[in-house]
Amino acid sequence: MNKDFITDDDNMLLEYVGSDTDVTIPDGVTDIFFEAFCGPAQITSVVIPGSILDVSPFVFESHQTLKAVKLCEGVLSINVCAFNACKALEVIILPKSLEIIKMNALSNCPSLQKIYYSGSKESWKRIVKEPYWDDETFNYEIIFDADTD
Repeated sequence: MNKDFITDDDNMLLEYVGSDTDVTIPDGVTDIFFEAFCGPAQITSVVIPGSILDVSPFVFESHQTLKAVKLCEGVLSINVCAFNACKALEVIILPKSLEIIKMNALSNCPSLQKIYYSGSKESWKRIVKEPYWDDETFNYEIIFDADTD
């Protein structure tokens, strides 16, 4: 595992100790501790591998510098308040594998401009979106990959 990522025996990411602003979590990490990114690094983008099936609750809540997120194919759910109040978040890329977006997962993200979804408009409709998943997040565009499904 990369020295910038401290993991436990179950491959849970406990802490990011690197200084990069663009972070790619190593493939093989299976979970993220909710305080893993509370260190001094001013993260502006993060790539979450498909080995993380469920993006943990509150894991990036209120990150003030996070502008871009990519969830790789394999991720199934975005948990409660995972990206809530990320005021600088502009872009999020979601995989076709996504099945559920839980309450307040992307709420209070006033800078969000684009959601890129790797599936079609029809498959987007099949994703369970809990109430208030995007509460107080306005004027974003969803861009679908029309060549899938």
